Amino acid sequence: MDVLLDTNAVRASGIDSVAFRALSTYLQRTRSRLLIPSVVLEELCAQRRMLIQKLQRDLESVYNDLRRLFPGDTVAPPLLDSSAALTAYREQVLRSADKVEVLVNVADDLTELVRRLAGRIPPASPNGEEARDVLLWLTLVSIARAGRVAFISGDQKAFFKSGELRPELLSDLGSFQSNVEAFNGLDEFLRVHHARSSFIDTSWIKEQIGTKQVSQAVEEFLDERPDFFNWWIEKKGRPTGYVSLIQFVQHEIEDYFVSDAAPNELYVSIILWAELEVEVEYDPKTEDTYFRDDKLTSTCECIYPCVRMQLQLKVVGEGLDTATVSTMESA
Repeated sequence: MDVLLDTNAVRASGIDSVAFRALSTYLQRTRSRLLIPSVVLEELCAQRRMLIQKLQRDLESVYNDLRRLFPGDTVAPPLLDSSAALTAYREQVLRSADKVEVLVNVADDLTELVRRLAGRIPPASPNGEEARDVLLWLTLVSIARAGRVAFISGDQKAFFKSGELRPELLSDLGSFQSNVEAFNGLDEFLRVHHARSSFIDTSWIKEQIGTKQVSQAVEEFLDERPDFFNWWIEKKGRPTGYVSLIQFVQHEIEDYFVSDAAPNELYVSIILWAELEVEVEYDPKTEDTYFRDDKLTSTCECIYPCVRMQLQLKVVGEGLDTATVSTMESA
């Protein structure tokens, strides 16, 4: 079955991820196509461009600081070809599966786009916005009339209601409803269409939770979201952003599945409940006012939040190679 991806489905896992390799393996095994609407391809490239521009600004800021600290030295940031990087990324997307097809909207879609935006017809928003979602959906409807297709999107608001496609969208499909299988994210698709049996079981997964790779994955997730546990400590003072995982106090595997990613390589997706011991730093609150003072010493304290996370493992042979955390929420 061909697979059509929304932008957020690609961004959530990443083209280089083991999850995406598992999708590519499924497509190769079933001789199916990866369908990428042109609006998705352009949005992916635009988001990559903005990321490059942000990193370039951050890099320039670092080098400005270095010049102030080393006024006698010639310090210059490296020359980076952002155009070449964007071209390489676009080519990477187009080579991400054996058969990749870019779907271009037809002229009639413009009339329907205007009608849906003006009429606030889903996937247009109640404010008459989300033109890209509308164009993506019109592409999907056209493909569904020709055969079966899996639609993978993480946009619950635009396309789904109570875990199913919105009634207005099902109405668009009419007699072709059975041709579309909709999935909330890549993992949901792989669970249904590419799960496999292996040596991996709950006992094996439990052994991996305390490994360096899993702890590092949690640390990296928190490093990118330094305010994740702010609500635990804001009553005591102002968080400084320092967060460090100490250990898993206890954990429970709620669900998991295994997919082939490549020869001798497996992808394991896990829903994990855990109580964590985390060290956080904050400036103590004084007289109900947050402030920083040179004489004030920040305080570190251990907290014990309960969270539910989605953990992905790359297994090579029978050993854990790498781990990533894609989502985490309070539980």
